[in-house]
Amino acid sequence: MKSPVLIRIALLLAVLVSSISVYAADSAAFTPDQQKQIQSIVHDYLIKNPQVIIDAVQAMQTQAHNEMMKHAQQTIDSQASVLFNASGSPVVGNPKGNITLVEFFDYQCPYCKRVSPAINQLVVENSNLRVVYKELPIFGDSSVFAAQAALAAQQQNKYLPLHNALMEAKPPFTTQQVLDLAKSAGIDINKLQTDMKSKAVTEEIKSNIALANQLQLVGTPAFIIANVKINGSQVNKPVKSVFVPGAISPSSLEQVIQQVQ
Repeated sequence: MKSPVLIRIALLLAVLVSSISVYAADSAAFTPDQQKQIQSIVHDYLIKNPQVIIDAVQAMQTQAHNEMMKHAQQTIDSQASVLFNASGSPVVGNPKGNITLVEFFDYQCPYCKRVSPAINQLVVENSNLRVVYKELPIFGDSSVFAAQAALAAQQQNKYLPLHNALMEAKPPFTTQQVLDLAKSAGIDINKLQTDMKSKAVTEEIKSNIALANQLQLVGTPAFIIANVKINGSQVNKPVKSVFVPGAISPSSLEQVIQQVQ
């Protein structure tokens, strides 16, 4: 697989050469031979000075990152209620805590699995931390089935036991594996399978996918850590929030929480 940086460099080079070519073609001041000479000069210069291309790509990446973060912040502010206090999203930790950590995840995502124990530990250590889980099944039908099962387990107050069991389980998942984990967690399987098909479960996953699209997520995990006050169904605009669109080490995650707090 080609490096994204190499691909961008190639595209940038093509754009630069093409732009010069188009400009030359549109100008009556250049003969065909002069156009070829201009293209050759540009090509030779870029080959001899590759740092120019690298600098341009880095500038493009920085601009794209800044635009993404700005858009994400606008989404966080405008969708605060759905992000931090949706009725269908499982919540653990202190339900009245002012620091909320929102995680978009997939049970078959290896990076999600790595950070899961750290999140559980943070909940134990930080009495002001509130964690909102956003099921985002992007690894196929088995991930969808696992997400549906976990959300349905809420109806039996068994979300967290099944969540942790699924995080510890080795993918790829099978339907029977998920049901066996649910049974081991003390969940009524017949009721679970009925609840998995409920409108509430379906709408929660749809809502999470819509939020992920608005945040322009390209994978899991993704985190939002915010200092936000929740009064019943009312959610205030976050005092401060940090968007982490990808994997993060447990120590870095703790640092972000402290920073926001």
